Amino acid sequence: MKSSTLENLLVNELLQHLLPLFTEQGVTDSILGDLTDSDLRELGIEKLGERRRLLRAFSQTCEAPPNKAQKTDSKPSIKTSPQEDFTYSAANGEITITGYRGRGHVVIPDKFDDLPLPVRRIGDSAFKENGMILSVVIPQGCTGIAPEAFSYCSSMESVEIPSSVNDIGDKAFWGCSRLKSVTIPNGVTSIGHHAFIDCSSLESVTIPNGVTSIGHHAFFNCSSLKSVTIPNGVTSIGHHAFYSCSSLKSVTIPNSVTSIGEEAFYSCSSLESVTIPNGVTSIEHRAFAACSSLKSVTIPNGVTSIEHYAFFHCSSLKSVTIPNSVTSIGYLAFSNCGSLERVTIPNGVTSIEHRAFASCSSLKSVTIPNSVTSIGENAFELCQPAVLKAYMQWLKKC
Repeated sequence: MKSSTLENLLVNELLQHLLPLFTEQGVTDSILGDLTDSDLRELGIEKLGERRRLLRAFSQTCEAPPNKAQKTDSKPSIKTSPQEDFTYSAANGEITITGYRGRGHVVIPDKFDDLPLPVRRIGDSAFKENGMILSVVIPQGCTGIAPEAFSYCSSMESVEIPSSVNDIGDKAFWGCSRLKSVTIPNGVTSIGHHAFIDCSSLESVTIPNGVTSIGHHAFFNCSSLKSVTIPNGVTSIGHHAFYSCSSLKSVTIPNSVTSIGEEAFYSCSSLESVTIPNGVTSIEHRAFAACSSLKSVTIPNGVTSIEHYAFFHCSSLKSVTIPNSVTSIGYLAFSNCGSLERVTIPNGVTSIEHRAFASCSSLKSVTIPNSVTSIGENAFELCQPAVLKAYMQWLKKC
């Protein structure tokens, strides 16, 4: 059975729950344009915002269709979106957006007619799971984007964040799978954890100079992200921060960084080179594992431990310089680095854990210093004969 104009209209306005009220009263398509606000109240529609949306939609339905020969402007309107589509709360002289019922290109007003206070914050989950939003413009003066504010807005391709914003909450843009680019304002000092997780269309991101920390999982699985410049001033890159950013070819890690979390660049399969800054003291486990295009890496003096799986399955890695400061090499740290040809283990290393260099099938030579007191099981399994010979000589010394 063909849907009526009323049914279609209610579905488009996300107000299909009101259909029984209209059906019980025998409202037909032919009288929609004659309904007034009083009529809707009598039907039992108590919310002012819902009545306003219906009256606007009814009037548009009764308008004459546009001339097909007439050109239409496909660009998003610069006018603010209908105020009745928003829900909001007021406290301390300012507005927080708490919800949105509309669709398409969204321009958030900087204040509301019935409560002319400035909009200062996009509240928790305010636009969450609205799959019909195409773009969002946040007004100047807004200072914060709360956790999950735009999470799973799966059709949103762009968002304009004003310079006034200084806080982007955890999971703010999680699952915005069509978001292609974003500029983070200079006032932001930290990027929350999971902030852009699963933004699989995100190709570029500008991180401002004021940011000091990148939260864990911040850009997790941003598989289209090709490059990122981390500004000087960032001190920590959280665990899984760039996990599975498979299009990331280059990354600049500034000297200010002292901490790179576990699996921070795991499975960045296009990453070809990386320089780890001098302030880092530990290469956490799986930090660069499965970076299959990584050809060279410089580990700075100051690093004391290379944790387990740190460079596991970096199959293109040909050379690595391990500094004198390192005292331990974790298990499977360089396992499956099939292109690694030679490595010098510095005097100062006391332990090489099991399978640390296992399946490094191209490894032709290795220097094991006298400082090493323990080598784990199968540390050099499936390496070239000369490497196994060096290991046997070390065993004899022990």
